[in-house]
Amino acid sequence: MVFALAQNTGWTEEHILWEVPLSRALQYWHAWLYASGIWTVPKSAPLEQTVEKLTAFAAGLDEEEVDDGECFSNQ
Repeated sequence: MVFALAQNTGWTEEHILWEVPLSRALQYWHAWLYASGIWTVPKSAPLEQTVEKLTAFAAGLDEEEVDDGECFSNQ
């Protein structure tokens, strides 16, 4: 990561290691990867699949459990 940032910014490795906060260096790294066409976060499932899964889950809930809050207990 340090070498890639140094190459793309012109900063020295020492500057990156000692002067750039880690959180900012990670943001620069992520931006460089994104600009290079590299995904750093997996794409999520299509919305339709998510809705179908949630609908199927909700259909399987017992209405009494939902009303009593039992389906959300830690027991």
